[in-house]
Amino acid sequence: MRKGTFLLILSLFIWGGVGCQHIQSSDGAKGKETASLDRRAEPETKEEKLIKQVYRIIYEEYVTSVISLELIQSAVEGMQNLLGKDRLAYMKTDKALVIFSSGETIQAADVKYREQGLKELMAIYSFVVKNNAESDPLAIAYAGLKRMAMVDPGSSFATPDMVKEGQEEARGRFVGIGLELTIKEGVLTVVAPIKNAPALRAGIMPGDRISMIDGKPTKDLTLIESVKMLRGQKGSSLAVTIMREGFKEPQEFRVVRDEIPFTNIRYELLEKYYGYIKISQFQERTDVDFDKAIKT
Repeated sequence: MRKGTFLLILSLFIWGGVGCQHIQSSDGAKGKETASLDRRAEPETKEEKLIKQVYRIIYEEYVTSVISLELIQSAVEGMQNLLGKDRLAYMKTDKALVIFSSGETIQAADVKYREQGLKELMAIYSFVVKNNAESDPLAIAYAGLKRMAMVDPGSSFATPDMVKEGQEEARGRFVGIGLELTIKEGVLTVVAPIKNAPALRAGIMPGDRISMIDGKPTKDLTLIESVKMLRGQKGSSLAVTIMREGFKEPQEFRVVRDEIPFTNIRYELLEKYYGYIKISQFQERTDVDFDKAIKT
């Protein structure tokens, strides 16, 4: 990912090839290989097009070097988080990744090249969907892509719903508890509570580490997912579990959601002719509010 840029990988679709998968049952009997794209009976799904697009974005746009097998493993971990280890498991060796589901296995081995890795990834996705027919294929794809995007710590995968929420926040008003957050050393951490917002009134402070939101651990959540959990209906409440310096153990704070008029410009006059202006976030009105601060 280009440095200093927050990459939102949107749901864009393109056509591409499909790799072969090598499936074998738990008793060691090999199953049939899937046909290549030009002989494929079923048309490519929107989920498959999406996976290919995101895979190529990661390879072409990220500054961090990408290792195909590690990228595939990240996708499998994301799918496993969604489905559970009882429905999807994997084992990694020096040169291979073996995936288990519903008594069958599939293997990605000696992945050295970008396109080879893509074929293996597509085969694994098809394998997981086939063996978990009760689960939504799109949800499985999103789970894998979310973890894939995290190979660069400055990027996230955003679903259309997440993008919509981000656009609402950019307009400068939303319903939540009013916190500026970051991921610090893998932990969801409060940068600052927003002035006059519910979180500040509840006693949440800068530097607080949020371990759970309504009883759900935040460890494996992206920043976007964490923010989404804090949003909700005006007047509804949620529990935020916090660890703070001086606490012997985490404490639970109960906060009631409210409409947050987010001020992205803060300013003050330091002395005559000298002022300080802080832009905390770029929104639709940032230029207008900045001009107002200068005039003030």
